[in-house]
Amino acid sequence: MPYSEGTKQSVGRSKVTNYSIPDPNPFAEGGSISVPRVLNYTNGLRTVPIMHRAFRNLEIKYVNALVAEACYYRDVSAGSLRVLDIGYGLGYSTQRFYELGVGTYHCVEINEQVYNDANSHDYAQGGLPVAIPGDYQFFWTSFEQYADGYDGGKGEEAQWYDIIYYSPSDDFGNMGIFNKLRRVGKQGTILGVQGIPLFGSAVDIGNFVVQTPSGVAPDTDVYDSSFTVGMYNALNNIGYFSVYFQYLNCSGGIGIGNPFPIEDGSPCGNGTWINSAPRLDR
Repeated sequence: MPYSEGTKQSVGRSKVTNYSIPDPNPFAEGGSISVPRVLNYTNGLRTVPIMHRAFRNLEIKYVNALVAEACYYRDVSAGSLRVLDIGYGLGYSTQRFYELGVGTYHCVEINEQVYNDANSHDYAQGGLPVAIPGDYQFFWTSFEQYADGYDGGKGEEAQWYDIIYYSPSDDFGNMGIFNKLRRVGKQGTILGVQGIPLFGSAVDIGNFVVQTPSGVAPDTDVYDSSFTVGMYNALNNIGYFSVYFQYLNCSGGIGIGNPFPIEDGSPCGNGTWINSAPRLDR
């Protein structure tokens, strides 16, 4: 059976390492709790992070929110949007972007096995065959390398991304990636980052639009002795299951009207992190 359909009875799991998050108990006086940084499960073919499987519903809600916001902000249909997805995982976001009809979807994946899975993504989800979208591409590389080499179609604004979706599984707190996000975006690119509360004080949540959609709790069959209801409650209490996004490149850059600022310096200092939409001349 496909690995994305594994159940508690048919998969094996192992903890890789633990990660400390703020204790949601109001009487904990600043303590922390330890949760698995990455939980793995295997169906006999390969091992994949269970964190993606557990948070499937949240990924779908993220994609819904990002596409709706970008369409409204730019006054276009989903078919006009260009999306960069950082990390394939189990393909839930890939599938949802496809179902919503985004015109261009690019995904960078650093893990070779997962990259190979991505190139075999089943857009039909087991149903009748469907045409593979023309501009849906996967790149076997890190985001940092991708951003360093990206030229956006030699400066044509249309080649820069309208949406960037970043869903880290084990690199919470990697601030280096934030300093390069603006290199692949234009003014008003919408950036969604899953798991912002786990970045701690390194990120100011006040710079994000925060939405709390319903129906993000994991499916019941993902709970077990490792991913427990208690873990879900702890993450939920610190706001993990909310949707966080912001607008990139709202000020700063290398010239008025330039859609792709690539100068050095703090992104906070040049207005990269902002939770209100910049004015667009449509």
